[in-house]
Order: sequence, then C-alpha cells, then structure tokens
Amino acid sequence: MKCKQVQDMLLTDYRDGRLDAKKRTTIEEHLKACAVCERFAHQELFPRLDMCREAGAIKPPDRVWNRIEESIDRAEKQSWRVFAENVRSFFAGILQNIPKPAVAFALVLLVSAGGFYLFQNPGAGTPAGQNYLGEQIMYLAGFESENALSETDEFLGTSIELFFM
Repeated sequence: MKCKQVQDMLLTDYRDGRLDAKKRTTIEEHLKACAVCERFAHQELFPRLDMCREAGAIKPPDRVWNRIEESIDRAEKQSWRVFAENVRSFFAGILQNIPKPAVAFALVLLVSAGGFYLFQNPGAGTPAGQNYLGEQIMYLAGFESENALSETDEFLGTSIELFFM
C-alpha cells in the first residue's frame, strides 16, 4: 500500500474503526515499516484527532441561531422581491409595444379557455390529481415514502439540521 493511500485511510476510516481486519493489519504493518507514515500518524494526526474528540460538542448561544434564522428570512424575502421585479420588468418590456385592447382580449380568451377546460374536465382540479402529482414529485426526489428521514438515517441532531429538516 502506498503512503498516500495509508495517510488517506488514517484520516478517515482507520481511527474511526471502520476498516475490516485485513485492511487494518495492512495499515499497521505499513506504519511499522514506514517512518514517515508512522510519524504522521502518531505525532501529527492522532494527537489532533484526540484533542478534537475531547473537546466535545459546542452549543452556540441562542442569539447565533436567531441571527442565522433572521438572515435566512431576509434572504428569502429579498429573493422573492428580485424575482417579482424581474417578472414585472420582463412582462413590462413585452407588453409595452402591444396595444392594451389586444392584451385585454388575450386575457379574456385565456380565462375563457381555462374555464371551458375545467367545465369539460371537472376532475382536473381534484385532490386525486394533486395526489398523483405529489407521488411523482416524491418519486423524482428519490423518496420511497413521504418521510424524508427514517429511523435508520444518520444525522448529527444539531439544531441547524433540525431547523432545516
């Protein structure tokens, strides 16, 4: 096994105990034979990892989470404003050169066609159609059920994860 591979494994699966016995033995034999990797593991990597584990989880003050939530809310409101302004300016540019009676006639025609469609297809707006759409969205998103997280899914359970889930 090459030094780069050993060091990559040391950074990930070795210290976490996620290697099978064969790979673990191979890495330990490499560490005995290679002074560079042995020094990397025992003098640089492992002490730092141990220090991080001993530090434990840090819970930031509530004001930090409040500021994050406020920033998210502001960003969402701002993005909708920008979107609405872009849509308005797009249609203003298109409709600027079209006579207003023609626009009014087109809108009346569009509303009439929509009403005629709903009258001819009374089930078009029913919950059954909406359920089908929801099923398709869940399928495309890759979920087998409506629950995005199951009991077997792993997550850290931090406040920010819970906020977004």
